[in-house]
Amino acid sequence: MPPKPTNKTNILRCLVNGQPVRIDYLASVSNMSHESVKLTLLSLPYVEYNQAGNIIASGLSLPPTPYLFQVGCKDLYTWCALDTLMYPVLLGQQANVESLCPNTGTLIKLTISSKAVKRVSPEGIVLSLVVPKNPSTCCDVCDTFCNHVHYFSSFSAAERWKATQSNVIILSLKEAFDLGCYLAKCRLELKKTSFINMIFAQQS
Repeated sequence: MPPKPTNKTNILRCLVNGQPVRIDYLASVSNMSHESVKLTLLSLPYVEYNQAGNIIASGLSLPPTPYLFQVGCKDLYTWCALDTLMYPVLLGQQANVESLCPNTGTLIKLTISSKAVKRVSPEGIVLSLVVPKNPSTCCDVCDTFCNHVHYFSSFSAAERWKATQSNVIILSLKEAFDLGCYLAKCRLELKKTSFINMIFAQQS
């Protein structure tokens, strides 16, 4: 029997419908009691709610962010570039992604499925990632690093931005997609992992 998705994964699968997620609905799809879900949500970092107490963001976001994540005809958003590579795997759905290069302002477009990045504009896109000084730090989500995780239109554009930052590495699009797939599969299989350790393995 496949492992049961985590509540965070269930939140994503509910948010992709494009509507705020009620706690009682999340409890129903998670096969958990309302109180158990509320207690679990308290342990999850970075869950955003609207005034009615419904979930509106947890990596995948209904309020706009710099990362448009279009699934079907629904305009959704993510908190960082790496999320856009993880979520097609977690959701099993193709997404059209748009963002602006922080250095040049160039419009970046990608079509991402659970298996591959199918369309890229412009060619040569790379991704930045901030890495704590301690590579043994364990973290199974990228939310802590989102403010530094961007798409860039070229390696040179990323390098110019990197010169103003600390503890940042630049990944090729293939490296970033492989990382996103790895993190998504670990979440689906309920494996604890450190994406930081994987990054360092890629760079060695």
